[in-house]
Amino acid sequence: MRGKILSIHIARTEGAPVQSVNEVRAVKGKGLEGDRYYFKSETISLKPGQEVTLIENESIDALKRDYGIDISPPAFR
Repeated sequence: MRGKILSIHIARTEGAPVQSVNEVRAVKGKGLEGDRYYFKSETISLKPGQEVTLIENESIDALKRDYGIDISPPAFR
C-alpha cells in the first residue's frame, strides 16, 4: 500500500500556533526538525515510533460523515 502526505504541521513551542510547512526534515529518535518535541527530545523520553504522528485523511472524513465532527488536520496537533 502506498500513501501520500497531504500536509505537515509543527508547533515550535508548547502553546504556539500550529504552522503548516511544505517540507521538514525527519530525524530518527528526535522527530520533525523545528517542532517543539524535536527541541525537547533531550529532556523528554520519546519512545521509538512516537516521533511522528500520521493520521489517515479517511479517518478525518469518517469523523465528519459519521459523527458530524468537522476538525481540520492542524487541530489534531
